Parts: sequence; C-alpha cells; structure tokens
Amino acid sequence: MAVTFTASLRSLVRVWRGDLGWSDALRAGSVRVDGPEALRRAAPGWFTLSTFASVPRPGRHA
Repeated sequence: MAVTFTASLRSLVRVWRGDLGWSDALRAGSVRVDGPEALRRAAPGWFTLSTFASVPRPGRHA
C-alpha cells in the first residue's frame, strides 16, 4: 500500500510551519493525498509541526 502526496514545496512548508492547517490545505487543493482511505486519514499524524509553529510571526492570523 502506498500514499502519494501532491503539493508545492511552499504549501508543505506552510503546513509544517503551522501557517496553513492540514484540513484547510486539503480543502483548498494545496495538498492532495491519494491512496487507501485508512492511510489518507492517518497521514496528518505523520507530519509533526515545526518547533517554531507556535511562535507568532508578522502577518500571521491566529
């Protein structure tokens, strides 16, 4: 079984930094996940947020 992620580097970095939520990225089409449903549902748990994700940055909306 395999899962394929389709996204730009910018989109993945935005998710990793916490600037874009996983659900929002999927809904907007910024990230696409293909594969068996159980693996697609588990995919968000495979990515940990950057340790800097909770650090406020200019222009970031809470």
